[in-house]
Amino acid sequence: HSIEEFIALIKHCDLLISPDTSAVHIAAAFEKKLIALFNDYPDNYAKFRTANPNANIIMPRGTTNINQIPPELIINEIEKQLFSLKDNK
Repeated sequence: HSIEEFIALIKHCDLLISPDTSAVHIAAAFEKKLIALFNDYPDNYAKFRTANPNANIIMPRGTTNINQIPPELIINEIEKQLFSLKDNK
């Protein structure tokens, strides 16, 4: 698959959930609803965070491992975003 196909997929999604990768920045370009999982590196976050007004950034507390983000936190945010999408349709 090509980067063009990847971009087209993101362009047509209603909500993207992704670790801090190129997908976050592509979604930001389209101002897509976004749940981004970032490592807790303040310098990297300051340099590379998304300016997407529709992004919600989730970071682990006290560790740099995104695997330490409580699943309930992510699930709650997904439910909130999906509920918001449903209300807007």
